[in-house]
Parts: sequence; C-alpha cells; structure tokens
Amino acid sequence: VKLITSNQGGTTSQTQTVTVNPSAPGTPVASFTTAQTAGTLQIKFTDTSTNTPTSWHWDFGDGATSVNQNPTHTYANPGPYAVTFNAINDNGTGTTSRSITVNPLPQAGSTYHPVTPNRLVDTRFAIGISSKLVSKNFRTFRVTGLHASDSSINIPDNAVAVTGNLTVTGQTKAGYLALTAVGTNDPTSSTLNVPAGDVRANNVTTPLGTGAGGHGYLSVTYVGSKGGSTTQVVFDVTGYFAQDATGATFHSMTPNRLVDTRTPLGLPSRLKTGIAQTFTVQGTGSVGAGTFIPADATAVTGNLTVTGQTKAGYVSLTTVPTDAPGTSTLNFPVSDTRANGVTTPLGPGGTLSLTYVGSAPGSTTQVVFDVTGYFLPNTDGAKYFTVTQTRILDTRFNVPAGQTKLLSSQARTIAVIGGSSPIPAGAIAVTGNLTATGQTTAGYFSLTTVATNTPLTSTINFPAGDTRANGVTMPLTNPAGTMGVTYVAKAGASAQVVFDVTGYFAP
Repeated sequence: VKLITSNQGGTTSQTQTVTVNPSAPGTPVASFTTAQTAGTLQIKFTDTSTNTPTSWHWDFGDGATSVNQNPTHTYANPGPYAVTFNAINDNGTGTTSRSITVNPLPQAGSTYHPVTPNRLVDTRFAIGISSKLVSKNFRTFRVTGLHASDSSINIPDNAVAVTGNLTVTGQTKAGYLALTAVGTNDPTSSTLNVPAGDVRANNVTTPLGTGAGGHGYLSVTYVGSKGGSTTQVVFDVTGYFAQDATGATFHSMTPNRLVDTRTPLGLPSRLKTGIAQTFTVQGTGSVGAGTFIPADATAVTGNLTVTGQTKAGYVSLTTVPTDAPGTSTLNFPVSDTRANGVTTPLGPGGTLSLTYVGSAPGSTTQVVFDVTGYFLPNTDGAKYFTVTQTRILDTRFNVPAGQTKLLSSQARTIAVIGGSSPIPAGAIAVTGNLTATGQTTAGYFSLTTVATNTPLTSTINFPAGDTRANGVTMPLTNPAGTMGVTYVAKAGASAQVVFDVTGYFAP
C-alpha cells in the first residue's frame, strides 16, 4: 500500500505492505418457498447473508446436486430427504450448511397390492430387529425384498407405502411407539400409546423411507416414561402401495356395520376361543345406508372391535379360516372394549375369517366389524399418495385455532383440506392416526363423513384416563374435504382428540 503526500515543497511517498483476506460468504441466511408436485421439488431462494454469494451448491439428499440458485429436482422415490446448501463467492465457501426436509409426493398415484398377513418384525424372536427396543433409541428394519421367515412374501422395491399392524408387548414403562419413514430418537408424533404391561396393537398405513441400504425401510422408536425402559415390538404387513397400474384402486364409502355378533349381524353368535368363523364381505349389505361391496373387490378398509370378552387374548382377521392363526389383529385384556383399524385382503368368495385366541379354554367374545371402503382391480377408483406424517388436529393446544376439547354427543366438523394440512383439494379419503386422551369417562369416538351427534359406528373405544390410538382410513366429504368426529359418553363428559395424517386417496 503506497501513501503519497504533497505540498508546495514537493511530493513524498511511503510504502507499506499489509495482508488482506477477502471474506468468504457468511453463514447462509435465506428465506425459502418450496413446492412439491408429483415428486418434483422446486426451491425459491432469497439470500440475505453478508458477503453476497456468487454461486450455490445444493445436495438433494439422493446423490444429485445442483449449482443453480433456484433449482428444480425430481425424485425417483418419495422421501423425506435432507436438502443442504452452501453459499459460495470468489473468496470461498460459506462455512455452514443449513438443512430443510422435504417429502415429495409420488410421481404418480399408487395402487394397492394386498398380501397374506405376514410377520416382518418380532423382537422376541429376533425377526426383523435383533433385540427389544430401548427408550429413545430408534431401530430400523427393511420392508421391501424377501422376508427372512417366509420367502413367499416379497415386497417389491417400487413400493412406496405399506399397510400393516404394529403391536407392542412386554413394555416395562408406559409410553408410546412412533413408526416413521426416517429414524429419530425424538419423534414429534405417536403411532401407538401404551401403559406398562398391556399388549396393544394399532393399524398403520405408512410411507416407506430410506435406510443404510436405500429405499424400503421403516424405523420404530419407543419413548418410555423413564430412561432405560424397554419393550418388545411386532409388525405384520398386510399389503403395499406401488407406483404402477397393476394393483387395485380405492373406493370410499360411508362407514357401515357388516358384523355385530351381539345382534347378531354377519355372524350368528359370539366367537369361541380357537374356533374360526367366516363371514361374507362381497355383496354384503349394511345396517346403515344399504351399501354393497362389489363382487370383484380384492381388499377392504374398516374397523374391528371386540367387546364382552371373558378372558384376555387376541382376535386375528384372516383371509382363510384357521383355528391357530400366525398373526394377530387386535390384542386385549378381559372386559375392555377395544378397536383396531384394518386394511385387509379378502379371501376366497369375498370372505374374511375371525379367530379368537383366548387365554383359557371355553372363553368367548363379541366382535364388531365396520367397513369404510374397498379396493377394485381397475383404474376407476382413487390412487394413494403419501405425505409426511402431520398433526392437523390437537385440541389440547387449540390446533387448529378454535378447536377445543370434545363434549359428549356434540359432533364436531374437522377441516382436513386447507390451512397447514398437507392434504390437497380433491382428496376423497385420508389415512392417519386418531388418538383419544384426557377423557373424563369411558366411551368412544366415531369418525364420520358428516358430523352427527348419534353415529351408528365407532372408531376407537376407551375407558377413562387411558390414552389410545387407532389407525384409520377415512372418507371425506366432497368437495369440502371435512369429516366429523363425535365423542359418545355419559352427559357432561369431555375428551381431547389428536389426528395425524399419513396420506390420502385422490382420483
């Protein structure tokens, strides 16, 4: 650096050497807007960092990169993916990357492929996961590919989601399980809530995520009420969704009752332990609107409820009658009315079979089965789209604004489309998880397409003070995109309700 000074007497100069370090971009500071349509992520990036960058480097989390400021990227499989970026100028690269998580929709809607119910995970016998879960230590298991215990079950690599049944047993403390596409020790939503020592199951329809080997994994986290608590977990698969045209499409219907052994309806009498009973689904009417299931239906969605059981045990819903089923659908203690959602293939002649496995000879139980939709092997119905599991209703925290606890027999209309919900306009049904908590008396919740104070079907049953969840496939009003929820209990009772969505069906 040369300093030159001058006056009337002449000019002098002085030279000094200094070191100059031009600055690289600061920590990236940006505002984003992202649009996710048919598997394509569009990013609108506005930089507000110091030392303005002249270029960018994006990593989309699937091996692809971009140097565009506002990139567009299409994913081969649904996410979620961790997207990172660095800001760059002529003097270097910003020292910190920021991350956003996206869950692109499938590039096309998916069709359903039912499979014979089969056990993919049983930590008691080191199937799928080698040992029991420890609180806040997620475990990951593979869903696609050949199943180790049964080579006839082979979920293909193009599967984007699966249906099945998650069961918890042997838990040392109360808590909950979260089944997620990406493993996390601190999940923000729950799949199955449990007290200590109670075998409990919940139906799931869940998108697949990525693991160490690539696409086709799920992760499960047990969050116990005390550090070091442990549990065993079981997962049975009943079908999968794939981005193809060879599977079945969905047709929603008003929830209707097909079986009620108390009446009797559908089956002549209560179930006896170890004796399978079969009922017809295809072509069957209902107590409600007289809806019929078409003769070519391949699978149905619905809700199975057990009540009046004389002993603890479980009920298994199967495609063919068996007195000794290899999987369970609904586990329960004695004298506890319980429900569990199902997505299940139909057996020969459009039938299903129920087996009660009681803990003592001669034990019996009543069963109820409500149907909410069916799948047909054509392209005329709705296809399935996955979303990041999102909590769209939580009356404990007034989410959305104005939603407070439910009062008995006062139906509530819930907006599923719009606001912060990821469910788009045009959806005819949703999959998700319904949770009851803080209920002051025993009763049940009923999800309906139109809110009613006197519903004819039930979705989740519970005693007082027991947080319970149930996986559902629920039709929506069209085109409003709403559903009704009613708490049925004694006068003056109240309850909190939570609803998480995992996907939707659309034409």
